[in-house]
Order: sequence, then structure tokens, then C-alpha cells
Amino acid sequence: MRALPEIKDHLPALKATATSMMGSLSREAMDNDENPMPDQIKAWLAKLSLLYGVPFEHIAANSNMLPAESIRFFYVDPNWTNALMDGALSIGVHSSGDLLIQTAVNEPSRQSVKAAQHTVRRKLANAELPEETEVQPVAGLLMRSELVAGWPGMEILPYEDTAGTQLISILRMDRISPDVMLCLFAKVPARITMREPKETLSFGVTGGLDG
Repeated sequence: MRALPEIKDHLPALKATATSMMGSLSREAMDNDENPMPDQIKAWLAKLSLLYGVPFEHIAANSNMLPAESIRFFYVDPNWTNALMDGALSIGVHSSGDLLIQTAVNEPSRQSVKAAQHTVRRKLANAELPEETEVQPVAGLLMRSELVAGWPGMEILPYEDTAGTQLISILRMDRISPDVMLCLFAKVPARITMREPKETLSFGVTGGLDG
């Protein structure tokens, strides 16, 4: 449907007014500690931004990019994840008015989703939730190895420094297939330590035994 000329001429002013109104409402909601979107939607978008539900071929387009016994480190492009969320939210856009509203609340919504990203992994593990902070994945790794299948509880520890004293938050760490591990980090790691799970039994002997 084509807009009438007289309406079309006023679209820039209408857009500016809608943006100002929705921006004010969003800022007021956040100042009052209210979420700019329902918690259920925010949690779903947070998982989506951490690539939950994204087909593997959109993460690694070709199997030759991740051959057996290999590890790949990568950066997360925020433009890509923002486009992913915009595409998910576009299902509710049916008119130019809907588009104006979505555009106006876009940035507050993204900030709200960022604040929920670091709680996703803890909620899945039924762990204690930390205070919300704005954080987003900036780097990650993909590993395809028998280690993933052999050590289901393998620990991966990313550090900011090469000395291994400052841990980085892990936003996601999942086996997406029996031998493929995907991790997303809040910062670019300078060092990554991998070790078998602490609960793994160790056998040995000690000296000084009688007999």
C-alpha cells in the first residue's frame, strides 16, 4: 500500500515524534527498574543472541572449517547478532507504525537483552543468579575432538592474562554434538586452560605403606 502524498510528506516528523515518545517511555521504565520488554521475551532473545537454536551451518558453513581434532577461535560480530534479533522481532512488524515503534525501542531492548545474557547459562544449570550487568559475547571457540566425547564434564577456563589470574565470564559452553564444543566469552582471552572434570576418579599409591 502506497502512502498518500500529504502523509508521506510528514513521515519524518512523525518518526521523530514517535522516537522521542518511545525513547522517553523506555528511559522512564528503566529508571523505575522496569523491563522494557516481558521477561519471557527478554530471556528468549538472550538465548538467541548466544546462538541457541541457530543451525550449525550458519556458525560453520562448511565441515572442512572444523575437521576432526581441531579447535577454532573466533570473534563475535555484534552486527550479525543484532541482525539476528532484528529478524526475530520483525515478526511483530505489520505496518509503518509498528516499524517506528520497534526502531524507537530498539536500543533499550538490546541493552535489556545484554543484561540477561550472562544469566542464561546459570539458569540452565539452576545456579545462583548474579546481579545483572551489561555484557555480550565478543569471542569464542569451536572444538571438534574425542576429548569432548571422552570428557563430558571437561572444564574450559578463559583468562584475560597469560599468567592465568583473571578469569573471563563464560556466557555459553555446550556440547552441540557428541564431539563438538561451543564456547562464548565476554572478553577476548589471552589464555585458555582445559582440564578434565574435578569429579574424575584418580588412582595412585603413596609411599610408606606397610607390607
